[in-house]
Amino acid sequence: MDTDKEHLQWPHEPAILLGTGREIQLESLLIHRTYYGVLAGDPRRVSEMIRDGLKRDMRRSNADAQNPHYAIDDGRPVLPAYSCTAELHSDPADPSYDLSVLTLHWFTNEIDLPVSEFVKAALDQVIWEKLAKDGLF
Repeated sequence: MDTDKEHLQWPHEPAILLGTGREIQLESLLIHRTYYGVLAGDPRRVSEMIRDGLKRDMRRSNADAQNPHYAIDDGRPVLPAYSCTAELHSDPADPSYDLSVLTLHWFTNEIDLPVSEFVKAALDQVIWEKLAKDGLF
């Protein structure tokens, strides 16, 4: 076993660079089929139920206010094929904190991009400074 200390460093975490110059780190990404487990029904009604469930879950998650959740929804009647959730962090707006955090939810039909481009496409639709919350470790 190689014990050379230079090989024992943490892996580099590539940042997603926003148009504002802010660097965002991706902590986790969950992608699943939006209609996974749905056997039948009107796609518009099922989409409404999925939206309602997401809103309920976000209200519950935002109640503790430690990690704000935000959903991007363009309002189309039938949701796209994939549901995505990314846990993200960046430098804080207030230097007395350690970081700023945001959990972002969105729907898409396109999942064939590199991960950083895929997540950046969603991040380009939000204003980080308005939605993320500064916090301590």
